[in-house]
Amino acid sequence: MRTITSLESVGGDDVMMSDEVLKTTQEICAKLQISRQTLWRLQKSHPTMPGLYMVGRTARWSERELMEWLGNGVKH
Repeated sequence: MRTITSLESVGGDDVMMSDEVLKTTQEICAKLQISRQTLWRLQKSHPTMPGLYMVGRTARWSERELMEWLGNGVKH
C-alpha cells in the first residue's frame, strides 16, 4: 500500500496518477465481480498485492497494476 499526497482530480471520485486514473474500491470490485469484503481479504492475505494507494484516508486502486498481478497468477 502506498500513500499518495499529491494527485490531480479528474472529476467525480476519479483521481489521476500520471497517465492512469485510480479506481474506487467499488469500481474494482465491479470489474472483478467480487465483493468489497473479498477484495480486502485478498489484500490482507497477500500483503505484496500491488495497486492499492491511500489518498488521505480513501483507498484508490491502480487497475493496471492489479490486473497485471492477477494475470501473472496470485502467489501464495
